[in-house]
Amino acid sequence: MVISIFILVCGLILRYHGADWLIGGSVGLAHLFGVSKLAIELPVIAFGTSIPKMVVSMSAAFGGSGGLAIGNIVPDNMG
Repeated sequence: MVISIFILVCGLILRYHGADWLIGGSVGLAHLFGVSKLAIELPVIAFGTSIPKMVVSMSAAFGGSGGLAIGNIVPDNMG
């Protein structure tokens, strides 16, 4: 139980810092190329929020649980 809580807290901390790094890098790219921050941040954020679903789906597919991969993807693409 303690290990699970520790892993959860570490994951949340890493996710926070990863998101901060992702946004900071996208803003830096926007300044470097002279593009508006919004034009860079929207695609980067969209891609960044899709990566966890992709990792779960790939892990499920390679682990022989194709149904989990389909169940992870289908609800997002229904609307």
